[in-house]
Amino acid sequence: VTRLSGVYLNSGYDIKSLVQAILTSREFISPQAYLANVKSPAEYAATALRSLGAAYNPVGAVTAIGNMGQVLFDPPSVFGWPSGLGWINTASMLARYNFPTVVQTTEENSASGLDAAQVFGSGIQDDAGVHTIVADLFPDWVPANIIPVLDSSTSALPDAVSKTKDAVRLMMCTPYYNLN
Repeated sequence: VTRLSGVYLNSGYDIKSLVQAILTSREFISPQAYLANVKSPAEYAATALRSLGAAYNPVGAVTAIGNMGQVLFDPPSVFGWPSGLGWINTASMLARYNFPTVVQTTEENSASGLDAAQVFGSGIQDDAGVHTIVADLFPDWVPANIIPVLDSSTSALPDAVSKTKDAVRLMMCTPYYNLN
């Protein structure tokens, strides 16, 4: 606090300098801070849609986020929504695990922007498709032992849509995806 308040005072009360000092501080990027907070339902859904370039029916997205425990624009108190482990319970985790199954482009859900054929179609190898999705959902890092599990799970499936659904579902169910 002393260091950051010094930055703020020495910059002539410049918010940009303060935010830059926070975002580049060793505490902000420390191993203790990385993957230390559970994503809120809104963060979970928005991150998935943005990372995958997918679309989702807005009413359906609000319903899905509500099923995960966060009613948008209706916080439980003046302090807002809980953070951290407050988002983890049996109902919210089930809703999180079900959310990825409706984010795919399929014959039944043409409103989504995620095209399974682009990932697994046109002669691309299954593991290359899985690696493409891994790179989209985990741009920074994913443990190396996760990828072989995804490869083996998707290799037995018959078509690109099933493989894409399975890969996205499994990755979004990992603890690494549920944490910030």
